[in-house]
Amino acid sequence: MDSLSDEQRSVLDEFASITNVSLDDQERANKSVILLQNHSFNLNNAVLSYFENGLDNVVRNPTPEVVPTPEESFASGAERFESTAVHRNLHDEFVMDSFLPKLPKAPKISNHWQFDLGIHMSRSAFRASEKESEINSSSTQVSSQRRPNFLWIILLIIPKALSMLYSFIRYLFGINTSSMYKALPSSFDYENYEESYNIVKETDGVNAEELHIKTNDFNNLHEASQRDFRFLTVVLVDDSSVGFAKQFLQSPNLKSLLEECSENDFYVANISKSPEALELAHTYKVRRVPYVMLVGNVTRNPQVMSSMSVIYKSNLVYDKESGDPQLANKVIRNLKKSVNHYNPQLVSKRYDKQEMELSRLLKEQQDEAYLKTLAQDREKKQEKQRKLEEEEQKRKLEKVRQGFIFSLIENNWFETQLKDLTAKEVVRVSIKIPDGRRMIQKFPKTMSMSAMYLFVETQLFESKENAEYEQCDMTVEEFCEKFTFNFELFKPLPKVVVPAEKLTIEEFQEIKSGDNILVEYLIDNETDEEEES
Repeated sequence: MDSLSDEQRSVLDEFASITNVSLDDQERANKSVILLQNHSFNLNNAVLSYFENGLDNVVRNPTPEVVPTPEESFASGAERFESTAVHRNLHDEFVMDSFLPKLPKAPKISNHWQFDLGIHMSRSAFRASEKESEINSSSTQVSSQRRPNFLWIILLIIPKALSMLYSFIRYLFGINTSSMYKALPSSFDYENYEESYNIVKETDGVNAEELHIKTNDFNNLHEASQRDFRFLTVVLVDDSSVGFAKQFLQSPNLKSLLEECSENDFYVANISKSPEALELAHTYKVRRVPYVMLVGNVTRNPQVMSSMSVIYKSNLVYDKESGDPQLANKVIRNLKKSVNHYNPQLVSKRYDKQEMELSRLLKEQQDEAYLKTLAQDREKKQEKQRKLEEEEQKRKLEKVRQGFIFSLIENNWFETQLKDLTAKEVVRVSIKIPDGRRMIQKFPKTMSMSAMYLFVETQLFESKENAEYEQCDMTVEEFCEKFTFNFELFKPLPKVVVPAEKLTIEEFQEIKSGDNILVEYLIDNETDEEEES
């Protein structure tokens, strides 16, 4: 990058501003230089190549090798020509392009004036506080008045008299100079700064919002003009030419200009009252005021990428005493010509920007829809995986349940609980299951109510031939806590539901010998069985 010329570096900076490529990143900066070198620093072609392919695959074009001409006598002229051909971009070497004048560039202004204004405001506040303290201290003291010296009176009167005499002679002989041709001040006089000054508010019959008029923030207007492809008209005056600005704003031709092209902003400021306006005048090398300038993101050569340029400018001669109203109308007519000439270019660029914005929004919507679809597919996959895991867990639990029930049946666990028990220690009940079978069974009074449910579960269990059941090391209490039953036990007339709890038969006190107990499937389970069938 150090070997680039000033013009090439200017092209690189403009390429970075258009493509939003950070030159602080050394790798991307080097690739940007290579891309520009591949296109012979043609900004338009380089930008098009960037938006089509980006910078990831940018490589330096290989230098064409010159193949020596065949020495054989039978080599044709075409072969000799093809062997020494070096392909070049003849359009970039077309000399007439250099004769087409370019529009002057319209840069932003520096923000140094804000720092100077801040220093002035702080100094003014400090002086005001000091003055207030001096007044307070002097009020307590008796000030002695001294009679003015006669010499001082003469020194004050004579310069004023000479100034009046000089003005009378100029008026008598019709001499009129200086005020219309005075040069701009090199620095701003902050003693004349008025924070509340607004030239638009002092102009009667002017609506700032309707006419798109601003009196500050030039850089923001510059950015909006460049980004949104709008015209920006600048009007600079001083205290002696404020009348021109008022005539310009009050002219009916200005509204006519906005009716023909509404995409036009106005910046109107007084360089005697605004340090920003004076900074703007110095940046654009204004020779005198009133000064009118039209700025836009346009180009005179269609082969060159557009940039912020000065389309029209005029350093006017304004006589404060005569105040010619036709001067403002003449300037507006010239502005109309320039606007009408470049407005189609800005309109086409606005349409291109809208199409790019719509394409970007469409791509964002497509990407959003794609990501949403991916998220939905991921959720469906996770839901499917969760259901498979739940079903696998249910199958494992069902195998454990069947293995435990099969082990109870195979080991005659309920019969072993009745050994060595007397008739008073057991309860003899009749149990009727849904398939119509009725059985008489004895239970120890110390057996839990959930164990009675487990006994019914063994009677409902249907063992399959050649089926293998897993051995399960589990107690009856652990099984009753881990598994639920899909049926309910109850005593009819009156109906008393037998709970599946750890409560013993003796503690429950509702089951006596000779009672009938019915088995009823739960409604939810019956509904599930019907749906499965």
